[in-house]
Amino acid sequence: MFIIYKSIKNKYYFILKAGNNQNIITSEMFQKKEECCDAIELTIQNSMDDNNYERRIAPNGSYYFKIRIVNGKVIGTSEKYANNINCENGIDAVKKYAPISSTIDASTIPRHKKTPIATR
Repeated sequence: MFIIYKSIKNKYYFILKAGNNQNIITSEMFQKKEECCDAIELTIQNSMDDNNYERRIAPNGSYYFKIRIVNGKVIGTSEKYANNINCENGIDAVKKYAPISSTIDASTIPRHKKTPIATR
C-alpha cells in the first residue's frame, strides 16, 4: 500500500509498503499533496520497466535502488539491503505491489495517532 505522510517541514512524501508491512521505497519530498499523489501514479506507471531501477551500493556496502520516471527524475529510494539478492527482491516487490496497492492518506492525522484514512 502507498501511504502519504506530511513531514515536520510541511512537505509530503509517500512510502510503498509490501504485504508484510515492510517499507519498500520512500519517495522524494513534495511541496503539495497533489504532487505526491501524481508521483504515486508515476510510480505505478513506471514500476514494471526494469530500466527504471537504478541499482546502487552504499558506502557501507549495503545495496539499494532508486526508481526513476521516464525523464530520469528519481521518484523514490529503497530501504538498504544486506545483499544484492534482497535488493532484487525489493525491486520485484515494487513491481508486484505498486500496480495493485491502494493509497492511504495519513498526512492529516496527528503524529500521535496511527490510524490512516483510505483514499483509493
